[in-house]
Amino acid sequence: MTSRFRCRSRKRTCRPTFLGISAIPGAAIAMVALALLSGCAGSSAAPGGDPGNKKLHLLARDPIFQLLPPNAHAEGALRLTAARYMQSVFEGGGWHGPAVTLRFDSLASPQSVFTFYTDRALTTGWSPTGSRNVLGFPQVWNKSIPGSIASLTLTDLDLRTAPSGTPSTYVLNGSAP
Repeated sequence: MTSRFRCRSRKRTCRPTFLGISAIPGAAIAMVALALLSGCAGSSAAPGGDPGNKKLHLLARDPIFQLLPPNAHAEGALRLTAARYMQSVFEGGGWHGPAVTLRFDSLASPQSVFTFYTDRALTTGWSPTGSRNVLGFPQVWNKSIPGSIASLTLTDLDLRTAPSGTPSTYVLNGSAP
């Protein structure tokens, strides 16, 4: 299986060939075949997800989402995202979510916000995973819920960029795959 150049005209213009087949049309055929195969792989969702949105509602009622730190204000209501099956062209599909997201602003220092949620997470049954943010605080926690291990993250969207005296924006996100 070697690749070689074969000259087919008097001008000696050469085109790459592979096993006697011109490589340019062969590549086009291979790309079309790949597109057809990936489209025909089936789009039925694998078993799983969150039937009846049970995990979604369990997360939404979790006490971690019920209180904000002092000097914080929610940016809208708690956002609930139902589980959904995502099909990929190049890989097998999979379930994403459900997820609960709380976005809020706070004038308090990042240290006090992360301290508030570290204490709150521990008192509401969440365990830190060992992943820490740049300030040294846990940023990912896990909790067993019926049918899943839920994950909780707290992210400061403005860390190190917000000028002193302006609010920082945070996202508290819980998901249960």
